[in-house]
Amino acid sequence: MANLFKYHTNLFHSAFNSDDTSFISSDAERRQLLLHLMIFTGVVFLFIFGILAVYQGLYLQGIADIVAAIILYILDFNLKKRERLILITRLFVIVLAALFMYLVLIKSDSLSGHLWSFMVPISVIFLLRGKTGLITTLIFITVIDVFFIFDYPPGQYDLYFKLRYTGVFLAITVISYFLELVRDKTQISLESKNRELDATVIELNRKEKELEVNSRQYRLLFEDTNDAIIIMEGSRLIDFNARALEMFGYSREEFAGLSVFDLSPQSQPCGSDSKSKAIEYFRTARKKNNIRFEWLHRRKNSGLFTADIILHVMNNNRYFATLRDIDYLKETEKQLIEAKEAAEKSERIKSEFLAQMSHEIRTPINAILNFSSLLKSELNDKIKDEDVIAFSAIENSASRLMRTIDLILNVAEVESGTIAPVFSKIDLVKEAIIPILKDMKGMTEDKNLELIFENKIQGPVLLNLDQYSINQSISNIIDNAIKYTDEGQINILLYKSGENIVLDIIDSGIGISKEYLPNLFDKFSQEQQGYSRSFEGNGLGLALVKEYCKINNVDVQVESTKGYGSKFSLIFPPASN
Repeated sequence: MANLFKYHTNLFHSAFNSDDTSFISSDAERRQLLLHLMIFTGVVFLFIFGILAVYQGLYLQGIADIVAAIILYILDFNLKKRERLILITRLFVIVLAALFMYLVLIKSDSLSGHLWSFMVPISVIFLLRGKTGLITTLIFITVIDVFFIFDYPPGQYDLYFKLRYTGVFLAITVISYFLELVRDKTQISLESKNRELDATVIELNRKEKELEVNSRQYRLLFEDTNDAIIIMEGSRLIDFNARALEMFGYSREEFAGLSVFDLSPQSQPCGSDSKSKAIEYFRTARKKNNIRFEWLHRRKNSGLFTADIILHVMNNNRYFATLRDIDYLKETEKQLIEAKEAAEKSERIKSEFLAQMSHEIRTPINAILNFSSLLKSELNDKIKDEDVIAFSAIENSASRLMRTIDLILNVAEVESGTIAPVFSKIDLVKEAIIPILKDMKGMTEDKNLELIFENKIQGPVLLNLDQYSINQSISNIIDNAIKYTDEGQINILLYKSGENIVLDIIDSGIGISKEYLPNLFDKFSQEQQGYSRSFEGNGLGLALVKEYCKINNVDVQVESTKGYGSKFSLIFPPASN
């Protein structure tokens, strides 16, 4: 008994005096603590009543009280293990109900067992909770009433007592049930509010940390940005960063408290008074929340500079302004414009020069070719074998030079914008492809190549094109195919793909590497560079093809594998009626 008393004393002292609120933080812990208290109280009173009953000669009553106390002590000892809480609770209820039922039914007028039995609804409904406790209590009173109906104990209680006892018991049961119901709902509501409060506290702590992080980030941005930042209340400066001090040339103490009007000259470049113009911008910012404008400022040393300003409205008549010195940008922009104009002028002069030189360059070359042909004809009977090689070299070199000059002049004409395409409806086969193939026949025969044309389109292929530029495009591609193919054949295929007309030029030549394909149409670009390259050329032919295709709204595509040949596809849009 002494150990039991000491154990419960320590338990209750820890529960009600400890700063560790988690000791009774859950409902199960609270129920366990209160059950300890009830069992402890019951054991103490039962031992006292048992001893008094034995002393009065009521041995059976005394033995029942002591046995009940021992049973409750055993239950309390096992209650130390929390997982047995529900089992111990039910056993306690059974022992309690059995004891009170015994007290009600014993044949002793001097005992007040029926009064003690009113503890059943109060304790049982609390311990078993809700409907379970209510049903258990009703079973208890039902069993008692069965005994009353059969007048057991005989002559112990009259009808009036039995009715009054049952009524009082039921009233206490109903009151206990509703009190427990209200307590449960209140407890649930409190727990819910506590959870909400805990969640709110957690969220507030999180927001506080976020605010602290954001504040640090804002301060870093505020101080480290290259733009000057000024916060104003009305027109008075209340906060600013180091860049603003550097821009205006003030110390922090001098800058604080100045007005925006102190940082401006008397008037702006537009002629308006600075103060009235600033007030106008403040009003506009309040209407639109922000405004961007240029403003002439005055430094501490009276030097002037122009700033690009973005003025934001905060609240409480506060404004947030970012300022960027744009004098340097304006000067740089001016220099860039001048440089661009100079470059465009130089490019235009160059292109015009090349275009104007067409006649001057072509005339002597044509004279060389004509006189070479005339001499060859006049001296036909007297020409030696080595002279034939010389005449061929003159003709080939002059033709190569003429072709190079034609390409350069054509590119210059495109770049200078002086080209004037003439669009007309032409038959692509009869007016472009067939004439070009006839011109290329000699070149293919010299290299023992087959030149095969296959037309899969029935009837004439009429398209709106600039004939000169489209002929040059097709001719350059076929010329390249012949140049880079030493054996095999060149296939020209014309067909329809959906609404479009497609012309494929397929060779079995050296092909193009995957790495070089993106640079294929660049001017003066060749896969092989330097004097050791295997093929002649200046890298302008395909660049000109690309430009001429753009003029005619024709898409040019390339597929190629190194060592296995290439396929160039010209995709013509359908002709409009």
